Amino acid sequence: NSRLSMTPNLLLLDVREPHELEIAAILASMGAHVETADEPDVTFGYDGATWDVACKLIYSKSSVTLNDRIEKGITQILAGPSDYGLVCVGITNRVNHRQFMPLQEFGDGTHAWGVFGSPDDAAKAMHHTLRKTHKTIAAESEVRFVRARENHKFRGIVTVLHAVVGVGPIATLLTTTGFIPRAELLGEAITGPEAFVVKRWNDRMQDVFAG
Repeated sequence: NSRLSMTPNLLLLDVREPHELEIAAILASMGAHVETADEPDVTFGYDGATWDVACKLIYSKSSVTLNDRIEKGITQILAGPSDYGLVCVGITNRVNHRQFMPLQEFGDGTHAWGVFGSPDDAAKAMHHTLRKTHKTIAAESEVRFVRARENHKFRGIVTVLHAVVGVGPIATLLTTTGFIPRAELLGEAITGPEAFVVKRWNDRMQDVFAG
């Protein structure tokens, strides 16, 4: 199996999936020691704990396909050796991006790209899209994710959305991350280091993609 190892000061390039490389690089920029392999896709050590991450880039709009891929990711992380596990789902390719910069048609037949009045308004639209995906995942939680219920190593699902949005006179790339913790997905009163790790992860995503 090919393997890629990253530290905050070292990046060894290998042929990996772009989504996986993106996540590995973000985690390394947090100060984590990161490795990638075939399964699970990314492993890292951070703040005294080790984590397995299964990275899934979703293209299909089907809820069945989405949750099938998540279940596969759960199986992968539970087979890994680390203390905790997360599934990271990239949804950029499964959503309608016209909502972020819609084409407007005027009475005289001319067209113009619609824009948001502020970055905050654009971010709200992206968060709304993430929430819709979260609802799609949660809608099947009672009949899905059986293996996750049996093993507390699974700590939740991270969602990532990149989009080019119109903000005032310019088009810009924005990135939004979401998190469905185990407690919310499976209705269990369990907490751990995942909230802190995912918040740090999101902060680094914003730093990197905001330039």
